[in-house]
Amino acid sequence: MEWISVKDELPNVGDWVLVFTPVKEEGLIEIAMFDLVEGFINPLMYMGSFKNVTHWMPLPEAPKE
Repeated sequence: MEWISVKDELPNVGDWVLVFTPVKEEGLIEIAMFDLVEGFINPLMYMGSFKNVTHWMPLPEAPKE
């Protein structure tokens, strides 16, 4: 899987994805849901919306076992 720039494409509303936000040198990777109004959010963590997301990618498939 490859990272997708938010400038090129956004996930479908309600899709859970990984998001990348540049923070310091390493950046921050989090799991988030895409909402048309709020942007990238994680309602399970009550964190509000993620700011400055530059890239996202679909979640990998769950293990088969």
